[in-house]
Formats: sequence, C-alpha cells, structure tokens
Amino acid sequence: MKKEVYHIWLSQAPGITPRGAWYLYKEFQNVEKIYQCPRQEIIEYFQSIEGRLGSGFITNHEEDAWERYKEKIVEIETYYNKIRQKNVKVLLPEQENFPKRLLEIDDCPIALYAKGNVHLPQFSIGIVGSRRASDYGKAMAKYFAKELARLGINVVSGLAYGIDVHAHMGCIEDERYTTAVLGGGLHECYPKRHEKFFQEIQKCGCILSEEPYGRNVQPYMFPKRNRIISGMSDGIIVIEAAKKSGSLITSDYALEQGRDVLAVPGRLFDKSCQGSNHLIKQGAKPIFDVDDILDELGIIMNDKGKNVDEFEKKLEEKENIVYSCISYDPVHVDQIVHQIYGQKQDKCILEHDEIMIILLSLELKGFIEKKSGCYYTRLEV
Repeated sequence: MKKEVYHIWLSQAPGITPRGAWYLYKEFQNVEKIYQCPRQEIIEYFQSIEGRLGSGFITNHEEDAWERYKEKIVEIETYYNKIRQKNVKVLLPEQENFPKRLLEIDDCPIALYAKGNVHLPQFSIGIVGSRRASDYGKAMAKYFAKELARLGINVVSGLAYGIDVHAHMGCIEDERYTTAVLGGGLHECYPKRHEKFFQEIQKCGCILSEEPYGRNVQPYMFPKRNRIISGMSDGIIVIEAAKKSGSLITSDYALEQGRDVLAVPGRLFDKSCQGSNHLIKQGAKPIFDVDDILDELGIIMNDKGKNVDEFEKKLEEKENIVYSCISYDPVHVDQIVHQIYGQKQDKCILEHDEIMIILLSLELKGFIEKKSGCYYTRLEV
C-alpha cells in the first residue's frame, strides 16, 4: 500500500489534531508503523510529551473504535486512487516537492493535496490583506506580487476576495508561479467567483489544501489554512488589514513560526488600514519597494530573475515546457516526465525520448546541469 494512503488515513484519524499527527510522524518516522500500533502505545506516547496534545484521542477513542478506524484503510486506498485520476497529487513531508519551510512548524500537515505544478521555487513570500480592499490596496498587491514573481519568487496567498486574489492576478498576468492555499478541498473553488483564477493558477503554479478532496469549506478551516500560508513562506506581507482580521491571524502565525512580517503603510485614519499600520508601530518592517523585502528577508537574487526572462525567450516552445519543470533544487528525471505528462499540453505533446533529447539540449546550452542519479537543476543564468 502506498505511503500516501497511510498519511491520508492518519490525517483524518478521530481525536488526533494536525499537531498531534505531526508529533507522531516525527516520533515513528513511518506512518505505517503508527497504523500498526495498538491504541495504548499511542496514548503512552502522547502522555510522555504533553497530555493535552492527544487529549481528544486519549479521552474519546476507545480500543475497538481505533481498530474499526484501521479497517477504513481499504476505503482510503480507493479514495486515493480516485483523486489521482482527477490529477490531485498528495504531497508528503519526506518528498522533494513538499514545501520545505513547512517542516519547521509545530503543526506541519502530514499530507497536502495539490493541483498544478508542485515544483516550488526556492523562495516563497506570502501576501495577505483585507477582503474589502481599496483600489490602492489592490494595486499594491498586484505590484508587489508581479515584481516578486518576476524575480522567480513564489507568491503565496489564499485566493480570497480583495488583496489575496489581486496578488495572484499579478502573477497570472505574466504567467508566473504563484500558490493559492485553500480552506476547503480542491474539488471546488472557494469563493466560486474566482473559478477563472483557480484554473489559471494551476497552469503557472499550484493550488494547495490540507483538507481532503471533496470536503466542503467550513469557517474553522480558514485559521488552519492561514498557518500554512505563513508556514511555507519566508516572510509575510500585510496590505490593508483592519484591527480584527484574518490577515492579522496570519501575521500572528508568522511571528510564532519565526517568520518576518512586513507591511505596506496605509492611510492613517482609514479603519481598513489600522491593523497593518499597527503592525508597523509594533516593529513590522514598512515596505516601499521590492528591495525593501529582499533586504529584510536576506534574499539574494543575483539578478537571477531578470536573466531568466531573457533566456526563456530564447527557448523553443518544447524546450520551455521541459525547462519550466526544472527548478534550482535537484529534480529527478521521473518527476520531470510526470510533470510534463500531467500538464497535458494541447499544442505540444512530448514523448519520453523527445524529453530526454531536450534535456540534453538544455544541458549543452548551459541552461541546466545533470547531477548524479538522473537529477537535473537549473544553472545560474
């Protein structure tokens, strides 16, 4: 049985929170071992570290109920096979394409559902803000997202109204990478009015969710979602946030997770800017251009993004398809092939042998480097 099935199984286990599941995963290093554990062994582990961490499991999960839940593994395997047919990927913490910075947080998801290109760029920056954004706020969201994306930085947001969707739009307009983290399952777009962007993001970036495919969105899911936005990001930019808003919840998560919080200064007497301005008063870095962001986060781009633009224009269509599946982190040839097949390009269908020839061509042109074990990585250009 595939690892993904066991991870889905544990992520939905009654009485075990995401944090509890993550602690179990770190302790056992193998979810199949957790599946094989008797209930008492799991209780003893929770009690040894912090009783309340697994309190729901300890108090509400009887022995026979635990054994009955184990029987659901067969149903979950069927479920996994069905969602794979719908081009839904399940990302696991030990896999190369799992967001690396998420591994640093205390309640890292042990499974993420994804659609689109899951080969994330090296750096990610979250952009969040008011759902009732002003024209100025929307313009700032698009401006900063567009400039960051041009440098090859992944812009992360939540596809919500206002600042979120305009941050994604700034990336989509230039066909740049962006990640939308949803509150509910990936079977439908929420909000529904953003269906167009939901589809476009999958072409140039990815959609992520911790919630199982098919699970409808509920209010409690949004704070959970916010910790993923901040957790997978190197820093968070807040644009137009009121005193009490979801954006400030995200910034709180970011601070707890050791992430830098930056804010775009807003109008002094505008209630929709009171939260973001207060963040600056408390010590958040005010930003006025992209260099402020890079300096604060210590990101050194070496003009990489600008040169990539020029090189990509020189690539043929088929070469661009292959090149887009390779990042600055090593990617195995099987992942490249799988990603290309998953794109289902209407205008350009590549056979396996043709992909290998293009990889060789890109290597000879100095765009990529072949590593040992059939791994490929982009070169500094």
